[in-house]
Amino acid sequence: MITAIIIVTALFLLVLSPLFSVLRGKVSGSRAKRRLVYNLCAFGGVMLAGLFMPAFAFAAPAETAGAAASGITDAAIKAIAAAASVGLAGIGGGLAVGPAASAAIGAMAEDASTFGKSLIFVALGEGIAIYGLLVSFLILFVL
Repeated sequence: MITAIIIVTALFLLVLSPLFSVLRGKVSGSRAKRRLVYNLCAFGGVMLAGLFMPAFAFAAPAETAGAAASGITDAAIKAIAAAASVGLAGIGGGLAVGPAASAAIGAMAEDASTFGKSLIFVALGEGIAIYGLLVSFLILFVL
């Protein structure tokens, strides 16, 4: 158990290591942007590894395959799928609403009659997150 904690801490510090010089102000400009992209990619890789490692670690041999032997049940896979659908839809909705809402506020500042059109575009972006929530309900309660 302690070795797992040490490994996870070492990976976390390794992922954060490119940002230390950026936070101290020693690196700026395009190099800082490149380091931030590297950091986000490494963080995504570590998160994916953390998501899929239990599936490989608890995989049972073919002769003892089964839900109890593998350690991962159907309920766990449903929970992961539901969480992924809500999380990714929420991120997509946030990416859609951010620019749409700022553009809508700018358009309404110039002409107040554009409120209805602007509201439609913002609501379309928010609908993405609601669709993700509906998909998660379908995953949890129908499948």
